[in-house]
Amino acid sequence: MIEDKVHYIRNCLSETHSRFDSYSLSAQDKIVGEVFKRSQNLNTDQIDALIETITLASSHVNTHSPMNHPVGAAFASYLLAEADWHGKVPSFWEVLSFLPSILWKRDPELTREAKSWLQAKINNVSKEIPFGKLRSTYLRNLISYYPYFSPEQGEKISLPFGPWESNVTYTVEIIELTPDYLGSPITAYGLTAEKGKKEPPLLLFKGTTYPADDGFYLSLLTDINPYGPVGSLAFQMGKGKIKAWLEEHAKERKAEVMGTSLGGCLSLQTASKYPEYIKAVHAFNSPGVTSHEVESWQQSSAIKPEVNVYLQDGDPVSSSVGRCFAPDWNVQGVFAPATDPLQAHASTYTAHPESFIIPEKVEDVNHDMRRRFWPAIQNFFLLPAFIIGALFLVAIAIYVLALKAFKREDPLPPRGYEV
Repeated sequence: MIEDKVHYIRNCLSETHSRFDSYSLSAQDKIVGEVFKRSQNLNTDQIDALIETITLASSHVNTHSPMNHPVGAAFASYLLAEADWHGKVPSFWEVLSFLPSILWKRDPELTREAKSWLQAKINNVSKEIPFGKLRSTYLRNLISYYPYFSPEQGEKISLPFGPWESNVTYTVEIIELTPDYLGSPITAYGLTAEKGKKEPPLLLFKGTTYPADDGFYLSLLTDINPYGPVGSLAFQMGKGKIKAWLEEHAKERKAEVMGTSLGGCLSLQTASKYPEYIKAVHAFNSPGVTSHEVESWQQSSAIKPEVNVYLQDGDPVSSSVGRCFAPDWNVQGVFAPATDPLQAHASTYTAHPESFIIPEKVEDVNHDMRRRFWPAIQNFFLLPAFIIGALFLVAIAIYVLALKAFKREDPLPPRGYEV
């Protein structure tokens, strides 16, 4: 009986998706297995309908965009979920020499090269994935990493959002979500198309970042806030600025909002609070929100945007952190050949030539056994850490405000707490 069902699913996949037969046998088995898990109580018509909703990668060509920095090249390979990324890791001494760029001060050369690499990947999206839904997802997946590369105020980036996917120049506006007296701020980035263009504005949220980057300490603190969803501390502090930017730029042409990890959760909270300004949301590997955000979303009388939540297989964060997602959000599982849990959270599965996407039942995702442990983790583990972190933050704020009050010259504080 099971063998017959597996055989039926495999044949149906082969007939429905022309790319299925070009996948490796292990990748085919993974697709069949995921469909089988979801078809326990389905008849053949329902299985056929499920298989039709699956998105497979179209013919995929890696354009090998240049990344000359030795550590940067390894990171780019890791980010794109390439199986051979281990072979690109440089020597121990090269990695050691790079540590200050992660822990203390950003490396301007690496930042510039990373931006050039990302722009090249974006420019080549149509070559790498010539057609299909996955191309749109892959493009937004790449764009969601842009905030990690420290965009500057007024910086330009070219994105294929014009007619016939022609390139349009967008200008960056930095939105500081947290006040300066709390140290280096958590930032969002508003991107607006060049004057006269009708393409939608974009609002990008950064995920939890690295020590040398702006907002590192605050991003950790807002991650472990036990009194709301991941990122709620930053969102509550910055929602006025978010709304102001949306009112200025997204009244006539609604915005697309996107982010990964913490940035994805901030995107979902923005959609719940200000749906009237938003065209679509793309949240990658996002933790869940709470019932408060879901109720706010459901009670809004505004026309709802399309909300897409992409949960990568094997990611411990999106599968277990947070309470729930709204029932009418498009929650989709993204699968690729097996990787370690850290890479499952950080990498771009949509870049893999054997990736596939399956729509998930939100009810099943919300009732995942792993998610049931989250309230206990918040109350017993995160609460003490949050209190200690918040007290430290208060001390920093008092220190900064005292310096301002007495008009003293501010000595340079540790990285991550600059005024």
